Amino acid sequence: MPDMLKDESAAQKLRQSLHQRIDRLPPSSLSAADRLLLKIEVEQLRHELDSGFDKDRAESKLSPQKVGDAIALHRAHHPYRG
Repeated sequence: MPDMLKDESAAQKLRQSLHQRIDRLPPSSLSAADRLLLKIEVEQLRHELDSGFDKDRAESKLSPQKVGDAIALHRAHHPYRG
């Protein structure tokens, strides 16, 4: 994960600066900005999931059997249509 701002004041100033920069973007650049923000959100979610899986693995909550069962259940509900 990238460096996180620890100081709430610095974070708020950066947030305001980002809003101003987004407000100045031409309409033709808004979809690109949206895609970049979505990539950031995906990365945050990936990090959260990885951390959760690491914790569960460390606590022996994940076993090959449970993982296999979860995959089979998912595939049963979402068959491949490639």
